[in-house]
Amino acid sequence: MAETGRGAFTALGKDNGRAYYEFVRNLPLDGSTPEKGEYYEAVHFGVKSIQQRLVDLDYDRFVRGTFVVDGVFDRRTRRMVKKYQEANGIYVSGSVGPTTAAHLFGTYVHEAAQAFKWDYSYLYGIMKQESAGDPGAQGWLTPGDRGIFQINTLVHDTTPEQAHDFVYATDWTCAFFQDAWKRYKGKGEELRVNCSIAKHNNPSAADQWFETGVAPYEGIQKYVSSVLSFAATAP
Repeated sequence: MAETGRGAFTALGKDNGRAYYEFVRNLPLDGSTPEKGEYYEAVHFGVKSIQQRLVDLDYDRFVRGTFVVDGVFDRRTRRMVKKYQEANGIYVSGSVGPTTAAHLFGTYVHEAAQAFKWDYSYLYGIMKQESAGDPGAQGWLTPGDRGIFQINTLVHDTTPEQAHDFVYATDWTCAFFQDAWKRYKGKGEELRVNCSIAKHNNPSAADQWFETGVAPYEGIQKYVSSVLSFAATAP
């Protein structure tokens, strides 16, 4: 089945009630100039991450000349995407939608989790829940949330460019989880897992959950349940 998407397949986020991130106004953005539309940042940085990941995996060998990671989803980028899809059994569309993105960046999440000695499935679940694997994702109701793990740049000492960078964002999240895992110990494995996941969404709620043993509100419980559901599908 074909995927919809151009470069970063989102502009603003699924917290406006949509099932997945997508271009809210269906604008034909390619990340080349701010004049292309108001979601330039999301597309430009998202495309840069897509290009960088493909280059890291040596897919630039399929295009002529030296490939420059520039945030523009051009014909050469589309060719690399198609080659990646062909090699990994993904429907060849040349677009980076949820299936391609989750596979493309999920492989790096797996590598990072191993390096940090953290359970890959939980990180994969958060990535799917937060952005569906899109490195250009931005929050609709929470505009500070950016990137593949929706790091809140208004709360954490992180720039928008860093949050949209899949390597920085993944490593940052791994380290954040490492701290949470150390913090929430001594009261059982299930509570430890729940609170460590919840901390990514709401640190104060996670602390309260750990202290009382009960989720402080329904939304945080649903968040953790959704992450765990995605984690169970981790390839």
